[in-house]
Amino acid sequence: MSTLSTPIPPDLVVTERLAERPARTPDFRAESLALTSLARGFAGTNANAFREVTEAALHLCGAQSAGISLIERDGNAKIFRWVAVSGAWAKYLGGSLPRDASPCGLVVDAGAWQLMAHPHTHYIDIRDADPPIVEVLLVPFHILGEIVGTVWVIAHDQQKVFDAEDLRLMTNLADFAGAAYLTRERLVADAEVRDELTRSNERLKRSNERLWAQLGHPSVPSEAREDQGAID
Repeated sequence: MSTLSTPIPPDLVVTERLAERPARTPDFRAESLALTSLARGFAGTNANAFREVTEAALHLCGAQSAGISLIERDGNAKIFRWVAVSGAWAKYLGGSLPRDASPCGLVVDAGAWQLMAHPHTHYIDIRDADPPIVEVLLVPFHILGEIVGTVWVIAHDQQKVFDAEDLRLMTNLADFAGAAYLTRERLVADAEVRDELTRSNERLKRSNERLWAQLGHPSVPSEAREDQGAID
């Protein structure tokens, strides 16, 4: 269960409001341009993929903050890490919350998107966040059927209220957040492979040097060094 200052109050989760509010007319041209740009970026190696998704969410939804939270492990505990944040909350990039002390925890518990009102009045850990949250729309994204994170947009004042069109946009962007997650995992895996190759080459060089020293050579002969270089 999520850690609140009190039990979950009935006015925290206001998901039903999305169906009650008039939905604004979709701007398919702006959406197409944004999604095409995202897809183009994901076609290659893009270390900024998460940030590009949050920038798109900020722009398309007219939100005041947008972010992506990933589930990570901190020892034996699970946390949500803010791996990308755009807008007024950009200063919180890289921060984290315990899994059960974050609004994202309720999204995982429900297995579905959630709209929340004034969650900072209920979640102790974000009570001092500035500016405070009036509404936050959170949408999960999955890898192999498992929720690995959420993409969210925030309204910090009454000038913006989220509607069904925002949910449609965020659902599409959640797919791109999943793609960004896979991009990050690939980059991490590639870096780990490169690091391991470097360590392996260093071990081979040291072993070769010890071998030649045992044979009475003060240094590795040039032809042996050339053979080592072929490994790099």
